[in-house]
Amino acid sequence: MEDVPAWSELQGSKDWDGLLHPLHPSLRDQIIKYGKFSDAAYEAYYARQSSGSRRYDPGSLLNSVGLGESGYKITRDLYATTAEVPGPPWPLSLLPYGCWSWLQTLLQIDTCSVDNWLGFVAISDDDESPHRRDILVAWRGTVEPWEWFKDAQWWLEPMTEGGASHAMVEHGFQSIYSCDRSRFTKSSAAEQMKAEIRRLADTHRKEDEKQEVTLTVTGHSMGGALALLAAHDSRASIQGLDHVSVVSFGAPQVGDAVFVKELVDSGVKVLRVVNKEDEVPKLPGIVDSRYQHAGVELELVMDSKPRGMLDVVAFHSLKTYLRLMEEKTSAAATPAAPDA
Repeated sequence: MEDVPAWSELQGSKDWDGLLHPLHPSLRDQIIKYGKFSDAAYEAYYARQSSGSRRYDPGSLLNSVGLGESGYKITRDLYATTAEVPGPPWPLSLLPYGCWSWLQTLLQIDTCSVDNWLGFVAISDDDESPHRRDILVAWRGTVEPWEWFKDAQWWLEPMTEGGASHAMVEHGFQSIYSCDRSRFTKSSAAEQMKAEIRRLADTHRKEDEKQEVTLTVTGHSMGGALALLAAHDSRASIQGLDHVSVVSFGAPQVGDAVFVKELVDSGVKVLRVVNKEDEVPKLPGIVDSRYQHAGVELELVMDSKPRGMLDVVAFHSLKTYLRLMEEKTSAAATPAAPDA
């Protein structure tokens, strides 16, 4: 029987050295659990005409998606807002006059704020993490049309959250994370998340000053990008977190070399699960070489090869990632390196 690594090692305190090749069963199970939390954010989501909401209330969400025995309890929903969708991107800018306005109406895209439920904050119990409380933030990936538009806004801009950062990050992801012009929540997803993390950390510190409080952020695709922004921001903005880690699935690149260095220097540990056939993790670096990946990569390899567009979509699906993890088809880990 293999020894069970300490929780800190499973959370990346040693950059998962010795646990990824071969993949340790305890780490495999933990990665699958985090993937299921991201999947729960998808499953719970329900789009309404005026705003996005979740299908279940916080008390029943995890039970409803088969995670009732996960050892976590949801404490707060997270809503994201976009306050602007700019003029038509190329090639839509080539459409005849009036077509863009028609598409905006059809897709419910306008210059007013658009709010959608994007994830949740949860806290672990004694059974899951004795003598420690793990705060979990789970983000879903892209669903709504306006989110696709934001995903494709690949230009770099200075990071606005997380204190005195000199990093450059993708405009679209940062806009979703930090926009505070909501008609419903009155605060950005970033502020909602940080307020809840602070509340939970303070509550459990008061209960037991010796109790460690850790933060784990997970997400798929766009949610993986938001997870990196959230981890960087939380580490810089919130005092008293003993450890911060990210486990992402099929996540694109988020920022430049300075962003990656600030994550490393602050002690944030990042594990990126990537399907070798998935094209999304290569973005936006294929159009802007300043983008770099952070952390350690766990590569999954599929037996089948691409045959058509449906396969390309399936390669990025979180369901595919979870199936590959459960089957443990093939995995190898490599440290992140500057993109060529």
